Amino acid sequence: MKLLATFLLVLFCVSSYSNNTINETRNLYIKAAKSKDNVKFFYNYISDLEVNEPGILGYKVATHFLKAKYGKNPYKRLKSFNTGKKLLEIIIDRYPNNIELRYIRLGIQLKCPKILGYRDAILIDLNLLTESYTLIKDNDLKLKIKNLIIH
Repeated sequence: MKLLATFLLVLFCVSSYSNNTINETRNLYIKAAKSKDNVKFFYNYISDLEVNEPGILGYKVATHFLKAKYGKNPYKRLKSFNTGKKLLEIIIDRYPNNIELRYIRLGIQLKCPKILGYRDAILIDLNLLTESYTLIKDNDLKLKIKNLIIH
């Protein structure tokens, strides 16, 4: 009985830690996407994180898009964008039903310049997110999805 109680406590702590980590990562990413001053902090933060779930990996990949957004050299910006695009598509192919990854991609596709041609999954992601909305247990993610779709 003690072993079961200990196992459940450890499981709860790991789950709670993981949920806090993804929420913090999501919020820091949003700040970095809005301000160049926050990008370096986010990059250092995400570099130190252990990848233990697809969402964290998605935010690590999203740093390529931030480099593309705020970089100075046009060649390096485009290269970084294309690397991020390729990696994000690979992760989504591997985890096609992951809501966090679809949220990340939708946000990137809605905000990137049309000339880059990375807008082909907007409707797919939008449909998946709206259909899955009531099933999402993470209230912070639900709010972020709602705000992204409204704006």
